[in-house]
Amino acid sequence: RYRTALGHALPYLDRTPTDWRLRFLVATIYAGLGETIASKRELNTVLAANPNHAAAHYLLGTLMRPVEAERATAELHLRRYLELEPEGPHADEVRASLLRSVE
Repeated sequence: RYRTALGHALPYLDRTPTDWRLRFLVATIYAGLGETIASKRELNTVLAANPNHAAAHYLLGTLMRPVEAERATAELHLRRYLELEPEGPHADEVRASLLRSVE
């Protein structure tokens, strides 16, 4: 179903590249498919246009965190998420994750 969703979303996104909600949705679909490079590309595009998109910071940080070489950048995104959404739906998870990285 994810592939079908992409099949519908991508042509529309080609025609309306500034539809940031759709671009974020496409990034989450790519993440669900395990296509992290494509997901990161879309998330970086969203953040270039809207640096205060908290959910994009969260997802990008989550995708980058397992990669040792990207961990420091991931933590910056997760901290930015907390700045933007201190009581957001992922705030407790992010705080706990960041605390574990300090230990």
